[in-house]
Amino acid sequence: MKKKIFRKSKLNKINIPNENFTEYTEQSDTSNIKTQLNKNIRRIKLKIFLLIIYLAAYIALSFVFKTSLLLFNFKITNQIYLISSICLLALSLLTCSSCISNGLFALFELKINIDTVLTFAIIIAFIRSFVLLIFHDKFTLNLNTYVGIVILGMLFNTTFQLLIKKRIKRNFKFILSPKQKYKIDLYTKDDIPSEILSIADLQDPTMAFRHKTKFIENFFANSYSLSYWDKIITKISPIYILLSIVIGIVSFVFTRDLIYCFTSMLISLLISFPISLFMCLNSHLNTACKMVLKKGAMITNFETIKKFSSVNSIFLDASMLYPSNNVILKEIKTFRGQRVDEAILSAAALVSSKKGTLTDVFNKIIMGEKNLLTKASDVIYEDEKGITGWVNGKRTIIGNRQLLKEHGVDPPSRDYENKYRKDGEGLTYIAIGQELVAMFILEYKPNRKLQSELLTAEKNKIKVFIKTSDSNINTERIIKDFKLSFDNIKMLSYEESLDLKNIEEENTFKSNSDLATIGGYESVLNSVCVCKKVNTNFLLILAIQVASLILSISIVICLSVFFTLDRIGEIEIFIYVLFWALALLITPKIKLI
Repeated sequence: MKKKIFRKSKLNKINIPNENFTEYTEQSDTSNIKTQLNKNIRRIKLKIFLLIIYLAAYIALSFVFKTSLLLFNFKITNQIYLISSICLLALSLLTCSSCISNGLFALFELKINIDTVLTFAIIIAFIRSFVLLIFHDKFTLNLNTYVGIVILGMLFNTTFQLLIKKRIKRNFKFILSPKQKYKIDLYTKDDIPSEILSIADLQDPTMAFRHKTKFIENFFANSYSLSYWDKIITKISPIYILLSIVIGIVSFVFTRDLIYCFTSMLISLLISFPISLFMCLNSHLNTACKMVLKKGAMITNFETIKKFSSVNSIFLDASMLYPSNNVILKEIKTFRGQRVDEAILSAAALVSSKKGTLTDVFNKIIMGEKNLLTKASDVIYEDEKGITGWVNGKRTIIGNRQLLKEHGVDPPSRDYENKYRKDGEGLTYIAIGQELVAMFILEYKPNRKLQSELLTAEKNKIKVFIKTSDSNINTERIIKDFKLSFDNIKMLSYEESLDLKNIEEENTFKSNSDLATIGGYESVLNSVCVCKKVNTNFLLILAIQVASLILSISIVICLSVFFTLDRIGEIEIFIYVLFWALALLITPKIKLI
């Protein structure tokens, strides 16, 4: 028996018209999913192309009709205009049949959504057009069918579905990447160690961590999941339908005019209902997804934006600020003619137990021959000073001049240090027993990729907690190299940072898909900052939409009271709807500095 290519997932409990998808659960699903996505995108693009043709044809038809122009020496009569409008509406209905069937199905289940509202508008437009056709002799050149607005609504709705599919296709490429993936999780004050909370200086700390993961599950279920926007529209959609019905009934009772009744219902629905909202929202979400994908991260849905917009702190290792290739050993100065080779091996053994920037420096010196190293014991990192421990039965010290003094070793003079050290370079001393052996002159080059993201994080009020075992990396150096403010940087003691490091190094085989990265911590910072910015933009969209709804409902109610709703022409409604759509698309531009 031939194996069924597409199997319907049990997770497919979503509010997307006739949507069937194969949930990604294993590598063998890849080919089928790609085929399905490409097929759906091509089909939706064809629908959009046809709707644009229908809309253009209707606009041209209305222009010729309402200006009484002759078309090939042929005049378009009321009857021809109405029949043509009905035909264009019927073609649009066939093109968007899935939207209509979903709207009717939702209506029968009493779960009214945006498709139901659009379906209701189409039904009214059809009935009204047929009534006008029957009594077409009674109307003049001011005849309006409002079919163009209905087609525009279907175009908005179809574009919204195309944006969803494109976002999923881009994100699915991320899912298939062979690179190591990291799942980003949030930890609140209940999860963060109390010692760190005491220095966090945050009323409600929310810290972002990344964990290694091998597989990202529930990809499609989360991609198609209902957002808070869907839930809001689902709740208010019945109100708009009821409002239009009430206005229509009241209009008929007072005017006894069936045409005016249907006109009032249709206009009130077309003006007041936010038919372009989902298209505009998904346009902004798609922009955000494209931005983070360039930096090696994936945002799954609207809830991801909302969730990670609350981040106000993040944990970084100093090795992320100064990667191994950016810490360069410039020179070694020995003291009293001592041999440095034994000291280097002892120091390498010491720093290897406290992984950090110096670990890589010494690994390069010994050319990766870790088998030459003996095990260090009683290793302690003293904050902002350096590391002490025992190697081959001798106390070994590697750190700054303050650490030397505290352990009874005399450091060289300041003049001697300044003679060899240039501005910005760091000094690390090695002492074995009570003897000063060598001075390492190190150049620290900041990670420029991370610098821009740290500046953006600062502007988004995200505090950075940093762990280090290198005495040369301190608050002053970081502030100077990365151009950050003092209040935004918190250096953690080594012991405090261990708990956070253990959280970060957790490995999971499967992780739920919302925010994930394949890049370094610059991609984590970038994606979190994008979430914060986009969430702010969504609030602006909400404010614009509320303003438009208040104005629209006020217009509908005021004109209904004076029974002049039919005075609003088709062109005016078209311009009005497009104006608010452009306001939602253009006003909340995403700008990350």
